[in-house]
Amino acid sequence: MKDIKTMYGWGCYTNTQIKWFVDMEVIDKEEYALITGEKYPEPQA
Repeated sequence: MKDIKTMYGWGCYTNTQIKWFVDMEVIDKEEYALITGEKYPEPQA
């Protein structure tokens, strides 16, 4: 997660790309929030 957070801070990743890491189970929803500062967007029904 540290590398992802660093690269996000540099502007290399968007929130959509960070969401992909959650979808691929590289990070979890809590880590998404720590990296982006936003709650993980839950799928709309």
